[in-house]
Amino acid sequence: MRRKWLLLAFGVTVLLSYSSAGHAGRAKELMKDGAPGAWCRIRYGIPYYFENVGSGSLTVTYDSARKKYSVKGTAKLLPFGKIKKDEKFGLPEDEGSIARAIDAAGKVDWGSLPKKEVARAEKALAFCRCVARYEAGKPLTDCKVLKGGNMKVIDGEPARLMFSTDGSMKGSWGAVGTDLRFKYVGPGSVKFYQLKPSGRFRVSGTVKVVKTGQICKNGWIGKDGKVTYTEE
Repeated sequence: MRRKWLLLAFGVTVLLSYSSAGHAGRAKELMKDGAPGAWCRIRYGIPYYFENVGSGSLTVTYDSARKKYSVKGTAKLLPFGKIKKDEKFGLPEDEGSIARAIDAAGKVDWGSLPKKEVARAEKALAFCRCVARYEAGKPLTDCKVLKGGNMKVIDGEPARLMFSTDGSMKGSWGAVGTDLRFKYVGPGSVKFYQLKPSGRFRVSGTVKVVKTGQICKNGWIGKDGKVTYTEE
């Protein structure tokens, strides 16, 4: 059951979070008519949240072509603690820039998020800070979040697990923020990591790049979806 849960947490979550990212002009609803006190996460691995702090409903959408968020109602943008009311705006989207923007804002504000969600958000922010350290040429030895498990150092870069299965569950998944999709080929287990900031993918097991039809076994896939190394 634990392994199946990992698949759901890191595979299906990615699939549902941002599968529309590559469709130009399509606005994705992150929250629709949320009641006062309701909150939503923007997407997997990104520590941005919207919380309804108004007296009416809240609808939040994201236009992937323009990279703009639209708020209808009154929301608190977490962890900045800023109030957004009936407006459109952009936010830093790559991990290093996210960390720098949040740290520059000063105090982190998680609003009324449940403790379990705060822990998840703090872990995502810690990963972003590790990417910022890497971009600044600083060592990653102090990044405790990268000490194994779902986040680690691969080929010198911070890496995050995007999909995992022991082979009992199959299917396909998308890479967050891109139009790339990948499909389980197997047999056996698969672990699929994305490195940041390069955007490369490290594959343990065998998968197919849906866009090109290329097969990658225990190898590397570039951020453009092209297989750069695979075992024969």
